[in-house]
Amino acid sequence: MPWRKVVIRYADAKARNDAGNALIEKFGTLYRNTGVPGDVEVFHKSYHEKHVFYFSQNASEMAPELLSEFHSRPSADKPDLSSFRKIPL
Repeated sequence: MPWRKVVIRYADAKARNDAGNALIEKFGTLYRNTGVPGDVEVFHKSYHEKHVFYFSQNASEMAPELLSEFHSRPSADKPDLSSFRKIPL
C-alpha cells in the first residue's frame, strides 16, 4: 500500500484542529491496539487553513478504514517530508 495523504481543510480554526486531533487520536488508539507495530510513521504540517498529514506505507496498511473516513489520497512515492513534523505515536 502506498503512502497516504490526508488534508483537513476548514476556514474555522477550531473545527480544523478538532478534526486533526480526532484523526491522530483514533490512529493512536489503533496503533496501540495492534501492538505498536514497527515502521509506522505519521507526519504533519499546518498551513493557514488546512492540516496536511502523511501516513507511511505501514501506517496506511494498519488503518485503511480510518484513512478512508478522512478521505485520504494515495501518494505514489514517499513524499518530501523535510518541512513536516513527525508525530510521536
